[in-house]
Amino acid sequence: EGVQKRGYEVLFLVDPIDEYAAAKVQTYKGKPLVSVTQEGLHIDAADNETAAGEARELEAARERLAGLCDALQGALGDRVEKVVV
Repeated sequence: EGVQKRGYEVLFLVDPIDEYAAAKVQTYKGKPLVSVTQEGLHIDAADNETAAGEARELEAARERLAGLCDALQGALGDRVEKVVV
């Protein structure tokens, strides 16, 4: 939703086959397909002030939920690779 608010077109790929199809089709009409679920996604923001505010909110949430992430990582052990906000 946040990406749509910035004016980007969003494809909702919810079927298991979609991941394979998106991996094969990396561009469409000269525009790259980018997964917004990937960690560390950086999108050029039209409004840098808004982006900075969102970054501060995300960092505050990471700090606030660090204990929960550690607890989940410990409880789930080898069943997960990483727990992040």
